[in-house]
Amino acid sequence: MASKLRGGEFADTVHATWGEVRALAFHDAVRFLTAQAGSLVAALRSTLFQTSPLLHGSSLMMKSICRRWFFRLSAVGLIGVLPHVAVAQVPLVTAGANLNIDFNQELDVPFSGFAGHWFVDVDLDHDPNAGPMIKIFKSPFTDTGAPILLDAQQPFALPIDEKFHLLPPLPGGLPQSVEVRDWHEEILTPGFVWVIPNDTSIPQIFPPGTSLITKNGVPHPWEFIPAVALPNRIDVKFPPILPGETLDIHKALQWIGTPGNRIWGDNVLDDGSTFDESGIRVWEYPTVPEPGAWALLAVAVIAVAVQRRR
Repeated sequence: MASKLRGGEFADTVHATWGEVRALAFHDAVRFLTAQAGSLVAALRSTLFQTSPLLHGSSLMMKSICRRWFFRLSAVGLIGVLPHVAVAQVPLVTAGANLNIDFNQELDVPFSGFAGHWFVDVDLDHDPNAGPMIKIFKSPFTDTGAPILLDAQQPFALPIDEKFHLLPPLPGGLPQSVEVRDWHEEILTPGFVWVIPNDTSIPQIFPPGTSLITKNGVPHPWEFIPAVALPNRIDVKFPPILPGETLDIHKALQWIGTPGNRIWGDNVLDDGSTFDESGIRVWEYPTVPEPGAWALLAVAVIAVAVQRRR
């Protein structure tokens, strides 16, 4: 009976660990499981010492058994995590202000034809060493699947509601997201511009009281960074939004056309040549600059933008 009780104590340790693992996204579960390897092996080793006195004198045998059982338990635990992760998981995106990085994570954003909106709802890992994310807003369509043709001579804005859940502190001292103090977005697809709440130049399409930036669903104070104000850019700063909190962004995309393209959504230019109009690409990243670095940031952003357009 004593052996069963001691084995039960080890089972309780494993059960508690798997409980925490199942609360995490898969990639975080793997990192957390690795961090917990020491405590799991220690619990297993203690149990084996108590239940199998013959193992006291064989440290090599002990290490081999512990290692073998840990990996078996890890495999069983991750198999248990997979079904949990596969159901209704919020996507994870990693973004930062490393403007020279070669890799940028891409996120496809489908259009809701029934609502007439784009919706973004993701977990955000703000890593200052990472590059910007690229969002691809799929071209709009009706709830029946027919494309919505955007006419530059009859412009109207289509709203976007975004929720970025900053990753909370993770157990075991694992890497975590850092706070966000400002936000930058640039439309890469020519012919589109941003529309923000309370823009008096267009009919109001946002509910009363809507703010460009909200924190946890509540309007959050913000201001433009005027040195980089352009129609296809949003550059704003605000009081810090911390890990574990949610940054909401409310804005809209408006098609104003280009010299050779009046209609968006028909996949052809004005001269009849084919042109891919399946999505609208947006370059986006957060940063945490010091107050005295705003001017330098503005210069860097403009320099990168000019270089990318050459």
